[in-house]
Amino acid sequence: MNPVIDLTLALQPDVPQNVLGLQEDSPAAVNEGAVRVFSSHTLVEERLQNGLLLLSLPDARVGNTIRWYGASASPSQGMGIIPYAVDRVGGQAATSITAPCLCKRGQLLPEQDAATSEINMERLHAEKASFFYWTHDVTDSGREDFRITLHLYGRPKSDGSHGERLGTRVLSVSIVIP
Repeated sequence: MNPVIDLTLALQPDVPQNVLGLQEDSPAAVNEGAVRVFSSHTLVEERLQNGLLLLSLPDARVGNTIRWYGASASPSQGMGIIPYAVDRVGGQAATSITAPCLCKRGQLLPEQDAATSEINMERLHAEKASFFYWTHDVTDSGREDFRITLHLYGRPKSDGSHGERLGTRVLSVSIVIP
């Protein structure tokens, strides 16, 4: 089985405000923090340059699978960040992006609509799943560019569904595979 490299998109508190591109008067603009990437493998470089998040994954090899998750860095903040769509822009390293899948209580469930790269939000609420994820395979070394559309939600409602959507941010990401 090919090793999987997990990358979690999360909210990092205590950084300059409004970095998620929310409106100044947004209720989340006060403390939503920055988007950070947490990795299950060595992440040599993660820097923001002209709105582009550059990631260097020295542990990744051809044949590996990269899996993207959405999560909240601080549950006490009561916010969640969900990767709504992942779109390949260019490059030659990582390709073959799968349809989104649900992650619920440690189980990975395939998304019903495999024809879209977007999240089925109704199913997310019905399943009361906390995460979605995407995977893509590393087919060659080099650099790969992606656009990841992120949705930011407020504190979950009493019925377990996501709270009000507080904003949307398109994150440009480049992954460098040695």
